[in-house]
Amino acid sequence: MFTMHQLKLLLQSLAYLTLVFFLLYEVDEKTKIEECTGFDAPAIALARSDYDFLIKYGTFDEPSNRRVVVVALDPEFEPEKVISNFCTQREFTARVIDRLNELKVSVIALDKIYMRDRCDENDIGTQNLQNAIKTSRAIITVGIDTRIEPKTHLNNRDLCLLLHGDSGLPLDVPDDRRGLLRLDPNTRLAPLAWPVHIVNEEKKINTVEDLPTLSFVTARAAEPQIVRAKRLEHAIRSGQQPYSTRVDIQSHSFSALQILCGAKASRSIDWRNCKSEEPRQELDQAIVMFGDHIGDADRHPDARELGGIYGVDLQANYVAAILDKRCYMPLMSSTANLLFVGIALLLLHVCFHFFKPVWRTFIFAVSAWTVIVALSFIIVSFTGYLFTTWVQGVTLSTIFVTALHYWTIKED
Repeated sequence: MFTMHQLKLLLQSLAYLTLVFFLLYEVDEKTKIEECTGFDAPAIALARSDYDFLIKYGTFDEPSNRRVVVVALDPEFEPEKVISNFCTQREFTARVIDRLNELKVSVIALDKIYMRDRCDENDIGTQNLQNAIKTSRAIITVGIDTRIEPKTHLNNRDLCLLLHGDSGLPLDVPDDRRGLLRLDPNTRLAPLAWPVHIVNEEKKINTVEDLPTLSFVTARAAEPQIVRAKRLEHAIRSGQQPYSTRVDIQSHSFSALQILCGAKASRSIDWRNCKSEEPRQELDQAIVMFGDHIGDADRHPDARELGGIYGVDLQANYVAAILDKRCYMPLMSSTANLLFVGIALLLLHVCFHFFKPVWRTFIFAVSAWTVIVALSFIIVSFTGYLFTTWVQGVTLSTIFVTALHYWTIKED
Protein backbone atom coordinates (compact mmCIF):
# COMPACT_ATOMS: atom_id res chain seq x y z
CA MET A 1 0.00 0.00 0.00
CA PHE A 2 0.97 3.64 -0.44
CA THR A 3 2.54 5.48 2.44
CA MET A 4 1.14 8.89 3.34
CA HIS A 5 4.16 10.54 1.74
CA GLN A 6 3.71 8.58 -1.51
CA LEU A 7 0.00 9.35 -1.57
CA LYS A 8 0.67 13.08 -1.23
CA LEU A 9 3.25 12.94 -4.02
CA LEU A 10 0.69 11.15 -6.21
CA LEU A 11 -1.94 13.78 -5.48
CA GLN A 12 0.56 16.52 -6.20
CA SER A 13 1.47 14.91 -9.54
CA LEU A 14 -2.19 14.59 -10.50
CA ALA A 15 -2.75 18.25 -9.66
CA TYR A 16 0.21 19.28 -11.81
CA LEU A 17 -1.14 17.17 -14.68
CA THR A 18 -4.51 18.89 -14.32
CA LEU A 19 -2.81 22.28 -14.53
CA VAL A 20 -0.88 21.22 -17.64
CA PHE A 21 -4.13 19.94 -19.17
CA PHE A 22 -5.81 23.32 -18.69
CA LEU A 23 -2.89 25.16 -20.29
CA LEU A 24 -2.58 22.76 -23.22
CA TYR A 25 -6.35 22.88 -23.76
CA GLU A 26 -6.21 26.65 -24.16
CA VAL A 27 -3.13 26.62 -26.38
CA ASP A 28 -4.53 23.77 -28.50
CA GLU A 29 -7.79 25.61 -29.04
CA LYS A 30 -5.88 28.68 -30.18
CA THR A 31 -3.72 26.80 -32.64
CA LYS A 32 -6.65 24.95 -34.19
CA ILE A 33 -8.36 28.15 -35.32
CA GLU A 34 -6.06 29.34 -38.09
CA GLU A 35 -6.65 32.69 -39.76
CA CYS A 36 -5.98 33.32 -43.47
CA THR A 37 -6.47 29.69 -44.52
CA GLY A 38 -10.08 29.96 -45.68
CA PHE A 39 -10.96 26.97 -43.48
CA ASP A 40 -13.32 26.93 -40.53
CA ALA A 41 -12.29 25.83 -37.07
CA PRO A 42 -13.29 22.20 -36.43
CA ALA A 43 -16.43 21.56 -34.42
CA ILE A 44 -14.41 20.28 -31.43
CA ALA A 45 -12.77 23.70 -31.14
CA LEU A 46 -16.21 25.34 -31.14
CA ALA A 47 -17.60 23.17 -28.34
CA ARG A 48 -16.03 25.08 -25.47
CA SER A 49 -18.60 26.62 -23.16
CA ASP A 50 -16.52 28.61 -20.64
CA TYR A 51 -17.83 31.94 -21.94
CA ASP A 52 -21.36 30.54 -22.28
CA PHE A 53 -21.43 29.70 -18.57
CA LEU A 54 -20.49 33.25 -17.59
CA ILE A 55 -22.98 34.77 -20.02
CA LYS A 56 -25.83 32.47 -19.01
CA TYR A 57 -25.58 33.24 -15.31
CA GLY A 58 -24.07 36.71 -15.41
CA THR A 59 -26.08 38.72 -17.95
CA PHE A 60 -29.59 40.10 -17.80
CA ASP A 61 -29.95 42.14 -21.00
CA GLU A 62 -33.45 42.20 -22.45
CA PRO A 63 -33.61 40.92 -26.04
CA SER A 64 -34.39 43.37 -28.82
CA ASN A 65 -37.97 43.50 -30.02
CA ARG A 66 -36.69 43.25 -33.61
CA ARG A 67 -37.32 39.83 -35.13
CA VAL A 68 -34.61 38.39 -37.38
CA VAL A 69 -35.75 35.68 -39.80
CA VAL A 70 -34.20 33.64 -42.60
CA VAL A 71 -35.81 33.27 -46.01
CA ALA A 72 -33.88 30.59 -47.87
CA LEU A 73 -33.59 28.90 -51.23
CA ASP A 74 -33.77 25.16 -50.60
CA PRO A 75 -33.85 22.32 -53.17
CA GLU A 76 -36.52 20.59 -51.06
CA PHE A 77 -38.95 23.47 -51.65
CA GLU A 78 -37.83 25.61 -54.60
CA PRO A 79 -38.08 24.48 -58.26
CA GLU A 80 -34.94 22.87 -59.67
CA LYS A 81 -34.40 25.60 -62.27
CA VAL A 82 -34.50 28.30 -59.58
CA ILE A 83 -31.71 26.49 -57.76
CA SER A 84 -29.53 25.63 -60.76
CA ASN A 85 -29.98 28.59 -63.12
CA PHE A 86 -28.53 31.87 -61.78
CA CYS A 87 -30.53 34.04 -64.20
CA THR A 88 -33.83 32.36 -63.33
CA GLN A 89 -32.89 32.67 -59.67
CA ARG A 90 -32.50 36.44 -60.06
CA GLU A 91 -35.98 36.70 -61.54
CA PHE A 92 -37.35 34.57 -58.69
CA THR A 93 -35.51 36.67 -56.08
CA ALA A 94 -36.98 39.86 -57.55
CA ARG A 95 -40.49 38.50 -56.99
CA VAL A 96 -39.60 37.43 -53.44
CA ILE A 97 -38.30 40.94 -52.66
CA ASP A 98 -41.57 42.45 -53.94
CA ARG A 99 -43.56 39.99 -51.80
CA LEU A 100 -41.48 40.77 -48.69
CA ASN A 101 -42.24 44.45 -49.23
CA GLU A 102 -45.95 43.62 -49.31
CA LEU A 103 -45.49 41.85 -45.99
CA LYS A 104 -43.91 45.06 -44.58
CA VAL A 105 -40.51 43.73 -43.58
CA SER A 106 -38.10 46.49 -42.54
CA VAL A 107 -34.74 45.24 -43.86
CA ILE A 108 -33.79 42.66 -46.50
CA ALA A 109 -30.18 41.45 -46.39
CA LEU A 110 -29.03 39.58 -49.49
CA ASP A 111 -26.48 36.96 -48.44
CA LYS A 112 -25.73 36.29 -52.10
CA ILE A 113 -22.99 36.99 -54.66
CA TYR A 114 -24.28 38.55 -57.88
CA MET A 115 -21.58 38.55 -60.57
CA ARG A 116 -21.83 40.79 -63.59
CA ASP A 117 -20.91 38.13 -66.16
CA ARG A 118 -23.16 35.28 -65.01
CA CYS A 119 -26.10 36.42 -67.14
CA ASP A 120 -26.50 38.27 -70.44
CA GLU A 121 -26.51 42.04 -70.34
CA ASN A 122 -30.20 42.17 -71.31
CA ASP A 123 -31.29 39.26 -69.12
CA ILE A 124 -34.84 39.83 -67.83
CA GLY A 125 -34.09 38.25 -64.46
CA THR A 126 -31.16 40.59 -63.88
CA GLN A 127 -33.22 43.62 -64.86
CA ASN A 128 -36.09 42.56 -62.58
CA LEU A 129 -33.69 42.06 -59.66
CA GLN A 130 -32.08 45.46 -60.16
CA ASN A 131 -35.50 47.11 -60.37
CA ALA A 132 -36.85 45.28 -57.29
CA ILE A 133 -33.87 46.46 -55.26
CA LYS A 134 -34.16 50.02 -56.59
CA THR A 135 -37.89 50.33 -55.80
CA SER A 136 -37.88 48.40 -52.49
CA ARG A 137 -39.57 50.15 -49.59
CA ALA A 138 -37.64 47.96 -47.19
CA ILE A 139 -33.97 48.80 -46.72
CA ILE A 140 -31.75 46.52 -48.83
CA THR A 141 -28.27 45.45 -47.73
CA VAL A 142 -26.03 43.35 -49.96
CA GLY A 143 -22.95 41.20 -49.49
CA ILE A 144 -19.45 41.87 -50.83
CA ASP A 145 -17.36 38.89 -51.82
CA THR A 146 -13.62 38.67 -51.08
CA ARG A 147 -11.02 36.00 -51.61
CA ILE A 148 -8.20 34.72 -49.46
CA GLU A 149 -4.67 35.72 -50.46
CA PRO A 150 -1.37 34.76 -48.80
CA LYS A 151 -0.81 36.85 -45.71
CA THR A 152 0.74 40.18 -46.69
CA HIS A 153 1.91 43.27 -44.80
CA LEU A 154 0.70 46.55 -46.27
CA ASN A 155 0.36 49.99 -44.68
CA ASN A 156 1.49 48.48 -41.35
CA ARG A 157 -1.37 45.97 -41.46
CA ASP A 158 -1.39 42.19 -41.73
CA LEU A 159 -3.85 41.24 -44.45
CA CYS A 160 -5.25 38.12 -46.05
CA LEU A 161 -8.51 39.34 -47.65
CA LEU A 162 -8.45 40.67 -51.21
CA LEU A 163 -11.16 42.67 -52.98
CA HIS A 164 -10.09 42.75 -56.62
CA GLY A 165 -11.66 44.89 -59.36
CA ASP A 166 -15.37 45.52 -59.72
CA SER A 167 -16.90 42.33 -61.10
CA GLY A 168 -20.13 42.57 -59.11
CA LEU A 169 -23.53 43.26 -60.64
CA PRO A 170 -24.39 46.99 -60.47
CA LEU A 171 -27.08 47.41 -57.81
CA ASP A 172 -28.67 50.62 -56.58
CA VAL A 173 -27.44 50.21 -53.01
CA PRO A 174 -25.35 52.87 -51.21
CA ASP A 175 -21.89 51.95 -49.93
CA ASP A 176 -22.95 52.08 -46.27
CA ARG A 177 -25.40 49.23 -46.96
CA ARG A 178 -22.80 46.93 -48.44
CA GLY A 179 -20.97 44.51 -46.16
CA LEU A 180 -18.42 41.72 -46.37
CA LEU A 181 -19.76 38.17 -46.47
CA ARG A 182 -16.55 36.80 -44.91
CA LEU A 183 -17.07 34.99 -41.59
CA ASP A 184 -14.51 34.34 -38.88
CA PRO A 185 -12.99 30.81 -38.88
CA ASN A 186 -14.25 30.66 -35.30
CA THR A 187 -18.00 30.93 -35.91
CA ARG A 188 -18.61 31.69 -32.23
CA LEU A 189 -17.27 35.18 -33.02
CA ALA A 190 -19.56 37.76 -34.61
CA PRO A 191 -17.51 39.50 -37.34
CA LEU A 192 -17.99 43.28 -37.40
CA ALA A 193 -15.30 44.45 -39.85
CA TRP A 194 -12.23 43.16 -41.69
CA PRO A 195 -9.10 44.87 -43.01
CA VAL A 196 -9.20 44.34 -46.78
CA HIS A 197 -6.60 44.77 -49.51
CA ILE A 198 -8.48 46.62 -52.27
CA VAL A 199 -7.02 46.45 -55.78
CA ASN A 200 -8.48 48.01 -58.93
CA GLU A 201 -6.07 48.41 -61.83
CA GLU A 202 -8.56 50.35 -63.94
CA LYS A 203 -9.02 52.99 -61.23
CA LYS A 204 -5.39 52.68 -60.06
CA ILE A 205 -6.43 51.73 -56.55
CA ASN A 206 -4.14 49.72 -54.26
CA THR A 207 -5.04 50.42 -50.65
CA VAL A 208 -6.18 48.99 -47.33
CA GLU A 209 -9.56 49.69 -45.77
CA ASP A 210 -11.52 48.36 -42.80
CA LEU A 211 -14.81 47.29 -44.34
CA PRO A 212 -17.87 46.36 -42.26
CA THR A 213 -19.54 42.96 -42.53
CA LEU A 214 -23.00 42.20 -43.89
CA SER A 215 -24.31 41.40 -40.40
CA PHE A 216 -23.00 44.70 -39.04
CA VAL A 217 -24.43 46.91 -41.83
CA THR A 218 -27.76 45.05 -41.59
CA ALA A 219 -27.99 45.64 -37.82
CA ARG A 220 -26.95 49.27 -38.39
CA ALA A 221 -29.66 49.71 -41.03
CA ALA A 222 -32.27 48.32 -38.63
CA GLU A 223 -31.20 50.29 -35.54
CA PRO A 224 -28.51 52.91 -36.26
CA GLN A 225 -28.04 53.82 -32.60
CA ILE A 226 -27.30 50.25 -31.44
CA VAL A 227 -23.99 50.04 -33.30
CA ARG A 228 -22.70 53.09 -31.47
CA ALA A 229 -22.48 51.09 -28.25
CA LYS A 230 -19.06 51.49 -26.61
CA ARG A 231 -18.39 47.75 -26.62
CA LEU A 232 -18.90 47.48 -30.39
CA GLU A 233 -16.86 50.61 -31.03
CA HIS A 234 -14.03 49.16 -28.93
CA ALA A 235 -14.21 45.89 -30.87
CA ILE A 236 -13.96 47.69 -34.22
CA ARG A 237 -11.11 49.95 -33.06
CA SER A 238 -9.13 47.03 -31.70
CA GLY A 239 -9.75 44.82 -34.72
CA GLN A 240 -11.22 42.09 -32.49
CA GLN A 241 -14.36 40.15 -33.27
CA PRO A 242 -16.64 39.84 -30.22
CA TYR A 243 -17.89 36.57 -28.82
CA SER A 244 -21.62 35.99 -29.39
CA THR A 245 -24.19 33.51 -28.19
CA ARG A 246 -26.60 31.65 -30.42
CA VAL A 247 -30.40 31.89 -30.58
CA ASP A 248 -32.75 29.51 -32.36
CA ILE A 249 -32.92 31.33 -35.69
CA GLN A 250 -33.89 28.10 -37.44
CA SER A 251 -37.33 28.25 -35.83
CA HIS A 252 -37.83 31.48 -37.80
CA SER A 253 -36.69 30.11 -41.18
CA PHE A 254 -39.00 30.17 -44.19
CA SER A 255 -38.99 28.78 -47.72
CA ALA A 256 -38.77 31.56 -50.30
CA LEU A 257 -41.33 29.77 -52.51
CA GLN A 258 -43.85 29.48 -49.68
CA ILE A 259 -43.42 33.16 -48.85
CA LEU A 260 -44.08 33.99 -52.50
CA CYS A 261 -46.86 31.53 -53.37
CA GLY A 262 -48.32 30.40 -50.04
CA ALA A 263 -47.62 27.84 -47.35
CA LYS A 264 -49.03 24.94 -49.43
CA ALA A 265 -47.09 25.78 -52.59
CA SER A 266 -45.23 22.87 -54.19
CA ARG A 267 -42.17 22.88 -56.44
CA SER A 268 -44.37 22.41 -59.52
CA ILE A 269 -46.29 25.66 -59.03
CA ASP A 270 -46.06 28.44 -61.62
CA TRP A 271 -44.10 30.83 -59.40
CA ARG A 272 -44.02 33.56 -62.05
CA ASN A 273 -47.80 33.99 -61.83
CA CYS A 274 -48.70 32.82 -58.32
CA LYS A 275 -50.12 35.29 -55.82
CA SER A 276 -50.31 34.72 -52.06
CA GLU A 277 -52.65 36.72 -49.85
CA GLU A 278 -51.66 34.89 -46.67
CA PRO A 279 -50.92 37.23 -43.75
CA ARG A 280 -47.52 36.73 -42.17
CA GLN A 281 -47.55 38.56 -38.86
CA GLU A 282 -44.15 37.14 -37.97
CA LEU A 283 -42.65 39.08 -40.88
CA ASP A 284 -44.17 42.45 -40.04
CA GLN A 285 -41.22 44.84 -39.52
CA ALA A 286 -38.89 41.84 -39.44
CA ILE A 287 -35.27 41.83 -40.58
CA VAL A 288 -34.92 39.21 -43.33
CA MET A 289 -31.66 37.44 -44.15
CA PHE A 290 -32.04 35.96 -47.65
CA GLY A 291 -29.67 33.20 -48.72
CA ASP A 292 -29.14 29.53 -49.53
CA HIS A 293 -29.79 26.19 -47.85
CA ILE A 294 -28.23 24.23 -50.69
CA GLY A 295 -26.13 21.10 -50.20
CA ASP A 296 -22.75 21.63 -48.58
CA ALA A 297 -22.24 25.06 -50.11
CA ASP A 298 -21.58 27.67 -47.43
CA ARG A 299 -22.04 25.13 -44.64
CA HIS A 300 -19.88 25.57 -41.54
CA PRO A 301 -18.93 23.25 -38.64
CA ASP A 302 -21.00 23.69 -35.51
CA ALA A 303 -20.80 22.21 -32.02
CA ARG A 304 -24.59 21.92 -31.71
CA GLU A 305 -25.65 20.98 -35.25
CA LEU A 306 -24.18 17.64 -36.33
CA GLY A 307 -24.45 18.46 -40.04
CA GLY A 308 -23.14 21.99 -39.64
CA ILE A 309 -24.91 25.30 -40.05
CA TYR A 310 -25.45 27.41 -43.16
CA GLY A 311 -23.80 30.79 -43.55
CA VAL A 312 -27.15 32.57 -43.92
CA ASP A 313 -28.23 31.20 -40.51
CA LEU A 314 -24.95 32.40 -38.96
CA GLN A 315 -25.40 35.84 -40.52
CA ALA A 316 -28.91 36.04 -39.07
CA ASN A 317 -27.60 35.00 -35.65
CA TYR A 318 -24.93 37.69 -35.77
CA VAL A 319 -27.50 40.38 -36.65
CA ALA A 320 -29.69 39.23 -33.74
CA ALA A 321 -26.67 39.15 -31.41
CA ILE A 322 -25.72 42.75 -32.28
CA LEU A 323 -29.28 43.98 -31.82
CA ASP A 324 -29.71 42.04 -28.55
CA LYS A 325 -26.34 43.30 -27.24
CA ARG A 326 -25.13 39.70 -27.04
CA CYS A 327 -21.64 40.60 -28.24
CA TYR A 328 -18.98 40.23 -25.55
CA MET A 329 -15.30 41.14 -25.48
CA PRO A 330 -12.55 39.32 -23.55
CA LEU A 331 -11.35 41.29 -20.55
CA MET A 332 -7.72 40.36 -21.23
CA SER A 333 -5.68 39.02 -24.12
CA SER A 334 -4.38 35.42 -24.13
CA THR A 335 -0.93 36.70 -23.16
CA ALA A 336 -2.40 38.71 -20.26
CA ASN A 337 -4.36 35.64 -19.12
CA LEU A 338 -1.18 33.55 -18.98
CA LEU A 339 0.61 36.40 -17.19
CA PHE A 340 -2.22 36.51 -14.63
CA VAL A 341 -1.80 32.78 -13.98
CA GLY A 342 1.98 33.21 -13.61
CA ILE A 343 1.61 36.06 -11.11
CA ALA A 344 -1.01 34.06 -9.18
CA LEU A 345 1.38 31.12 -8.93
CA LEU A 346 4.21 33.38 -7.73
CA LEU A 347 2.01 35.04 -5.08
CA LEU A 348 0.77 31.65 -3.90
CA HIS A 349 4.33 30.41 -3.38
CA VAL A 350 5.19 33.58 -1.44
CA CYS A 351 2.07 33.26 0.76
CA PHE A 352 2.51 29.54 1.47
CA HIS A 353 6.20 30.05 2.25
CA PHE A 354 5.78 32.93 4.71
CA PHE A 355 2.33 32.33 6.22
CA LYS A 356 1.64 29.27 8.36
CA PRO A 357 -0.13 26.97 8.96
CA VAL A 358 -0.67 25.67 5.42
CA TRP A 359 -4.39 24.96 5.90
CA ARG A 360 -5.07 28.60 6.89
CA THR A 361 -3.24 29.97 3.86
CA PHE A 362 -5.13 27.47 1.69
CA ILE A 363 -8.50 28.68 2.99
CA PHE A 364 -7.45 32.29 2.42
CA ALA A 365 -6.35 31.51 -1.17
CA VAL A 366 -9.60 29.69 -1.99
CA SER A 367 -11.57 32.61 -0.53
CA ALA A 368 -9.63 35.06 -2.70
CA TRP A 369 -10.30 32.85 -5.73
CA THR A 370 -14.03 32.85 -4.91
CA VAL A 371 -13.99 36.65 -4.85
CA ILE A 372 -12.32 36.69 -8.30
CA VAL A 373 -15.02 34.35 -9.65
CA ALA A 374 -17.75 36.58 -8.23
CA LEU A 375 -16.05 39.62 -9.77
CA SER A 376 -15.98 37.94 -13.18
CA PHE A 377 -19.79 37.60 -13.06
CA ILE A 378 -20.17 41.22 -11.92
CA ILE A 379 -17.87 42.43 -14.71
CA VAL A 380 -19.79 40.63 -17.46
CA SER A 381 -23.11 41.75 -15.97
CA PHE A 382 -22.29 45.46 -15.98
CA THR A 383 -19.70 45.84 -18.76
CA GLY A 384 -20.06 42.87 -21.12
CA TYR A 385 -16.38 41.94 -20.76
CA LEU A 386 -15.46 38.31 -20.15
CA PHE A 387 -12.85 37.01 -17.74
CA THR A 388 -12.65 33.51 -19.15
CA THR A 389 -13.29 30.63 -16.79
CA TRP A 390 -10.26 28.70 -18.04
CA VAL A 391 -8.09 31.23 -16.17
CA GLN A 392 -10.14 30.67 -13.04
CA GLY A 393 -9.81 26.89 -13.47
CA VAL A 394 -6.05 27.13 -13.85
CA THR A 395 -5.81 29.48 -10.86
CA LEU A 396 -7.79 27.08 -8.67
CA SER A 397 -5.51 24.25 -9.82
CA THR A 398 -2.43 26.25 -8.85
CA ILE A 399 -3.87 26.77 -5.37
CA PHE A 400 -4.26 23.02 -4.85
CA VAL A 401 -0.87 22.27 -6.44
CA THR A 402 0.93 24.81 -4.25
CA ALA A 403 -0.89 23.69 -1.09
CA LEU A 404 0.04 20.06 -1.76
CA HIS A 405 3.62 21.08 -2.46
CA TYR A 406 4.04 22.84 0.89
CA TRP A 407 2.08 20.16 2.71
CA THR A 408 4.56 17.58 1.35
CA ILE A 409 7.53 19.72 2.39
CA LYS A 410 6.10 20.11 5.86
CA GLU A 411 5.67 16.35 6.33
CA ASP A 412 9.17 15.67 5.00
